[in-house]
Amino acid sequence: MELGKRLRDWAYRNEPAGGLCREPIEELYRLYNGLGDMEQVITDLEFPDGSPVAALPKDHLGNTQARLQLALVELFNEIREAGHPSPDLYAQFAVERIRAGDVIITFNYDLACERALKKAGWWEINGGYGGVFEIQPDGVPPSNVTVLKLHGSMSWRGLLDLPRRGLMQMGGSVLPPRPVLSPEDSEFLGYAAPISDPLVAGGRIRTPIPALIMPTRRKRFYVTTSSGPEWEEFWADLWRQAEDVLRDSENIVIIGYSMPAADTEARRLLLETSNKNACISVWCGETSSSLRDEFVSRGFTRVAPGSYGRFKDFLDSQKSH
Repeated sequence: MELGKRLRDWAYRNEPAGGLCREPIEELYRLYNGLGDMEQVITDLEFPDGSPVAALPKDHLGNTQARLQLALVELFNEIREAGHPSPDLYAQFAVERIRAGDVIITFNYDLACERALKKAGWWEINGGYGGVFEIQPDGVPPSNVTVLKLHGSMSWRGLLDLPRRGLMQMGGSVLPPRPVLSPEDSEFLGYAAPISDPLVAGGRIRTPIPALIMPTRRKRFYVTTSSGPEWEEFWADLWRQAEDVLRDSENIVIIGYSMPAADTEARRLLLETSNKNACISVWCGETSSSLRDEFVSRGFTRVAPGSYGRFKDFLDSQKSH
């Protein structure tokens, strides 16, 4: 309920982006008698059969989906500029709990974690998002930790206006082989000068489409374009990296993720590919106990007991790991 309300409020107080998104948001508000279940609304835009949006033309659905993505990105950017989410907690996390070689697997879109890690000297854009991003800017050292963002990031963008040669090399694809990193976000991450993605190669980001796996009940790990599905291999490679990390991990800490039934791929990743002998600790509020029980039932041998703690409780639980 909170997400829908915040999106609608954002659309009415911001220009020009809010003006672009206001009409489709209002249309959805009318069709669904409110935006209390945004997950269902976004799912219906992808899979409309039998839903309140089923009668809308296909191109209209696509346009509504794109405007909703834009609204979501701009809302998160607004939250970011206001100093959320929890910059102090991320700073404590980076300073007290991170060590070289750690890997953070996250389903969050925002950049707060990377920003805090960079400020603490742990993270760099050079290798910091895993092997799918071949970005090695001059003067930027390799990252000491990796952040794998399995549902995408606010700083990852879609369409490019590339030089002619670049377009030919793409073999007719609408999108580049992977999302590009937005130089506009470099300053927020802590870089004094914008970081240039080599895939931009003299072009510029035009009509940027966020590279996000939207919060639907049936997640689709590709982008549908006029050339067909694209970025399938990008997402598959990113998830393979997460599988490799979890398979080899000795300590796995789950913070603030309730593993909802609709997240079938994420549940498979955590429950089926993780090292069964790893120490598992869960800090997910009131769902912590049931999640621990589920790991035990799946054959994990070292599931730590605990309270219903959350992120702050995890940070305060001990000063080293």
